[in-house]
Amino acid sequence: MAVVNHFSNNISVLIDISCGNDKVYMCHIPNNDPTHEVTICISPSAVAAHLAQGCKLGQCIPGSMITTNGMMEQITARGLVLRAIPNPSSNYFTLKIESDNNEQKINLRVLDLQGRLVEVKSNLSANQTLQLGSSYLPGVYIAEIIQGNRRRFVKLVKL
Repeated sequence: MAVVNHFSNNISVLIDISCGNDKVYMCHIPNNDPTHEVTICISPSAVAAHLAQGCKLGQCIPGSMITTNGMMEQITARGLVLRAIPNPSSNYFTLKIESDNNEQKINLRVLDLQGRLVEVKSNLSANQTLQLGSSYLPGVYIAEIIQGNRRRFVKLVKL
């Protein structure tokens, strides 16, 4: 766990955002445009300024954005999209997979924050909906779909 101190402000983070040399990862969002976000490694003294500009602590997850309520959602992207509803959920998640490629199959992996594989589904079709997570313990998970060389992620929060 990393703790960032800036004057009288303390920020506690439940996942390790350290990137070495006493620095932390920050998802930098230039001009508040999440389509151009980039992961940077900065000094803890610069965190408050970046947060004030709309940046987020931790690494960016490609194809996702953090909304004003703090939840991560998929940016609508051309080609391959992954959505989770409801999110957060105390029961199960409904994942909606959309793709402009109906020929190539899609694989799904769900990982916990320690990188452990929780669930795998293979040979999924484009533009389908599935339910998962009813047996997951409360926590944070990352769902990833892969179609060819395209990947999309969504953060799942189980209450």
